Amino acid sequence: PLAYWICFCSIWAYFAMTWCNKYLRASLVSVYTVLQPCTSCLISSLLVLTHSASWAKEYNLELPGWNDVGIIGIVAGLAVLFLEPTPKPRTPLLSEAEGADCTA
Repeated sequence: PLAYWICFCSIWAYFAMTWCNKYLRASLVSVYTVLQPCTSCLISSLLVLTHSASWAKEYNLELPGWNDVGIIGIVAGLAVLFLEPTPKPRTPLLSEAEGADCTA
């Protein structure tokens, strides 16, 4: 298990984040950081519900509690981020790109 955490959850995750920062929009990359705790909560809940209570206690897993209500704020923030229209970047005029003064 330790080798898995070192290889995939640390090295591979940071490599993937670096690659994504280079090729994707920052708002899309930040979704990973926001959704990671939500995904962990969902997976642990599914494991607790599909296995016995003694199995969950052995691995120290619990169902979500009141502290996990924060997911509502996460979903609302993501909705605002992705439902807001994104303005297209302004392309500079040829004279602005060259730094020339066009005043007559």
